Amino acid sequence: FVGGLSEATYFPNYLHIICAFARYCVFLGLKKLHSSDVIAALEFFETKHRPTADYRFESHLAEVHVDAGSQLISQELRDFLLAAHVRLIAAAPHHQHQNGLNERRWQLVRLIMFKHLTHARLGLEFLDMSLKYSYEVSNMLPLKLVTVTLPDGTVVPSTPFKKYFEFKPPVGRFRVFGCPVVVKVYT
Repeated sequence: FVGGLSEATYFPNYLHIICAFARYCVFLGLKKLHSSDVIAALEFFETKHRPTADYRFESHLAEVHVDAGSQLISQELRDFLLAAHVRLIAAAPHHQHQNGLNERRWQLVRLIMFKHLTHARLGLEFLDMSLKYSYEVSNMLPLKLVTVTLPDGTVVPSTPFKKYFEFKPPVGRFRVFGCPVVVKVYT
C-alpha cells in the first residue's frame, strides 16, 4: 500500500474541509470516490469536529465550495446540502485558483507533511499518518489572517484551532513525528 502501512490506514482519496472564518482544516480519508462517501465524510465532520455542542450544518454553514469533480457536483450531494439549506458553489473545471483558500492551505499542509517525512527519514508508507499529523499541527500554528479581538479591543494573532473552538489548543500530545519509541515493560 503506497501511502499507508495497511489497508486500514490507506486512503486513495481525501476530502479537505476548511472553515473560511477560522481557517481550521481537516482531511478525511475516502476509500472510494463516490458522492455517498463524501456525504458520509461531511456527516462525520459535523459530529466529530463540531466547535460547539449545538453545531449543525443547517444553522452554521452557508455555502460549500468544491472542485468540479463529478462526485462533488452530483445530484445526491446537491440534495443533501439543499436539505441542510446549504448552497453548493463549484469551481470551473481545470481552475483550481478559484478555490484559493483551500489550495493555499493544502500547500501549507503538504509542505509540513513532506518535511516531517524527510526529517524522520521515512518513506511514503507513512504518508497518511504524516498528513493527519501535519493538518493537526497546521491548525495549532498562528496564521497571518487569523486574529481574535480581546475584550479591551486589541487585535492579536491567533491559531485556527483557537478561533474555531474558542479555547487554546492542547499541544502537549505532540511529539517529533516519526521519532523512535522505546516500550518499557515492567514486570
